[in-house]
Amino acid sequence: MILVRNKYNKKDEILFHLFKKKFNAALQKYPNRALDSLHVAASVGTSSKLTYVQQYMKKDKKNVIVDLSTDLGHVSNLFTKLTATMNSNPYSRYDVELFGMEEWKNFETIGEKYKNRFHLRIIAPGYIDFYAPESLEFRKKYRKSYGTDPDKYAYMGFDAAFTNLKGLFLFGKSFPNYYNSLETKGLYTTSKYQRADANSGFENKNVDIILYNNYHLEKVNP
Repeated sequence: MILVRNKYNKKDEILFHLFKKKFNAALQKYPNRALDSLHVAASVGTSSKLTYVQQYMKKDKKNVIVDLSTDLGHVSNLFTKLTATMNSNPYSRYDVELFGMEEWKNFETIGEKYKNRFHLRIIAPGYIDFYAPESLEFRKKYRKSYGTDPDKYAYMGFDAAFTNLKGLFLFGKSFPNYYNSLETKGLYTTSKYQRADANSGFENKNVDIILYNNYHLEKVNP
């Protein structure tokens, strides 16, 4: 895995160090894995290609590139240079998968063909499958009630209400103490609540991976 670092953005740096720490901790659970499984590319650099990334790419392996930046300028630069790299020899024959953040879906300066070319996978807290029967039914009833299509926040609101009502039914007024027992598959996300520590509140830890596949988005994790 190649982790691209944008050290010029404070938010990106926080995500970079958090991911690196969690990944290295996870590696310790698999002692038979090579300890250098995570390579850090310091930045996208000043070259017209991804020089810092190229040095870690392997011809006979799947090259997983992870960039956690939400900065449009950085991400646009990444795609431009990755395209230049993959259009050159010998990298045009390499297998590449790119992982990015949910915000990348809204970056209009990055063409859909490039997201598809690099098999972009988006890390997101949830995903709306607009063609699922339950989504179609929800959209139909929402239109009838409000005369418009539901946005993302309508789906999120429905999920939150359903989870809380389920908790109230199962545990009564004390249900906020049992969020960790209320795993529910919603229209947008799955509720997987955990406490950060014994004195904190609950936080939904669900993560979905969304793949750009033939110009369509599809959820690839269960």
